[in-house]
Amino acid sequence: MDHPRRRHLENHARNHPRGGHLLTRTRLYVSRRDTVLRSRIALIPFKIGEALPKITWDAAATSANLQWPGQNDTLDFSAPAGIIVLRDGAEILSSPTRP
Repeated sequence: MDHPRRRHLENHARNHPRGGHLLTRTRLYVSRRDTVLRSRIALIPFKIGEALPKITWDAAATSANLQWPGQNDTLDFSAPAGIIVLRDGAEILSSPTRP
């Protein structure tokens, strides 16, 4: 049984305890109650001014392709191991095999 999905951004601001400047942060909040995972959230660290990747999914939504200038990564979620990360076609990381 599907339940409604809640997602929103929360912005928080407060004065720095030692004064001088304002501390701000933004939090992505996603709430989902379901028995089957059908969504993915990619947290990609970057510095301001850096290019963000172009993300595309295959037709079955079992793998995502992340393209940066000069780099192509694939996240494969269909493997029995859980997830395999490929960089330019070569495996660089995989999650431990599930019991």
